[in-house]
Amino acid sequence: NLSYLRYHVEKNKIKNIIINNLVVGSKARQKVVFYEKEVTSGLNSILKLENKGHFNEKYKIQTSLDHYCFRKNIIPELIKIDAEGSEIEILIGSKKIIKKYKPIIFLSLHPFHIKKLGNKIKDLKLILKEIDYDIFDKSNATPKTFKLDEYLLVPKNVK
Repeated sequence: NLSYLRYHVEKNKIKNIIINNLVVGSKARQKVVFYEKEVTSGLNSILKLENKGHFNEKYKIQTSLDHYCFRKNIIPELIKIDAEGSEIEILIGSKKIIKKYKPIIFLSLHPFHIKKLGNKIKDLKLILKEIDYDIFDKSNATPKTFKLDEYLLVPKNVK
């Protein structure tokens, strides 16, 4: 996926994108296990997925969005999270910038993977309360249950 991103940025002569080959999580760490396929796949993850074919095990540097944004002096207006189960960890590592800058967040939720990584959906609800955000599903309703789907997270004072 990284090679496709680099290709498209170069092909389209986009100058305002910085590509980082990092894993995003709850905190900065020098070495985390990352599983990725040889071919383009949406299944690359810190979680080893069973029955999904062969994955190469690699070690990557992990950052948190708080650490990265403060170090690079970035003020996010929008955050897209599609991380095959690491959603909770990424939100934990983003609380400071989210509270300070109130970006809109597009969230791809993977409940099965979240559980396999040792987190719970109730953790998402607690984080949303802590950062003072509402969550909406595709029909613009507050979901009663969470499933594998796309959600919109917005600060409570923005509707």
